[in-house]
Amino acid sequence: MIRNKEKIITFPRFWALNEKLQIKKKTVNVIGARPSEGKSALALNLFCDLTKEYKCLYFNMEMTEEEVYERMLGIEGDLPIRDIVNPQTEHQDTYIKEVATKIYNYKYEVINGSKTINSIRKKVIKEQRDEHLIIFIDYIGYIVGKEGMSDKDRIGEAVRDLNNMTKDYDCTVFLVAQINRNGSDLPTMQDLKDSGEIEQTADTIILIHDDNKEDTSVKKEIGFLIPKCRGSRSNIRIPVMYDK
Repeated sequence: MIRNKEKIITFPRFWALNEKLQIKKKTVNVIGARPSEGKSALALNLFCDLTKEYKCLYFNMEMTEEEVYERMLGIEGDLPIRDIVNPQTEHQDTYIKEVATKIYNYKYEVINGSKTINSIRKKVIKEQRDEHLIIFIDYIGYIVGKEGMSDKDRIGEAVRDLNNMTKDYDCTVFLVAQINRNGSDLPTMQDLKDSGEIEQTADTIILIHDDNKEDTSVKKEIGFLIPKCRGSRSNIRIPVMYDK
């Protein structure tokens, strides 16, 4: 059991995460960034990557349904959103439809709108049968809690329940979380909004950091900061190219 390689999540495209993080199944993993710094972009990139190997659910509580599919087409087809909406040529239109057909045949479902932990659990029980299930929640701040709960208590309870779910139903969770605006320029896991339970429960935390915000290039290098990783090394930086 200890040496079983199948307990590690395999990313077909994000090979650096395979080498450096060794994310295990049945864990809670957090993607954090400040507003408009690419949290959903990274989550959808990882989602599209993992749907090639695993059955995946994406609980979308922030974007419109149309926006999710536009982004998935952009990721998988390497296309700007404006060309997906208004193709420049007939050939490009045909290519977009081919990419859409390819995405349609992946093993995934996008679930839209606000959710409670109970509704998420019911969906997981229904979908998790004889194969491992990967769940993306975008984002944790939008999970609906009991009336009168503070944000900190609501998020803390949600994270604990999701962690229990990973052990009860053979699933892995990727949580999108927000970093406080007033934190230091170099984000830490203590900067995660209402971070107490997230910081304690998460097995891996990936923080997106743009070292050079003045650079407005369409393509540039940014960093994934890893302040916590139970499966491998912590306190490392993974350089990645970000194509807006």
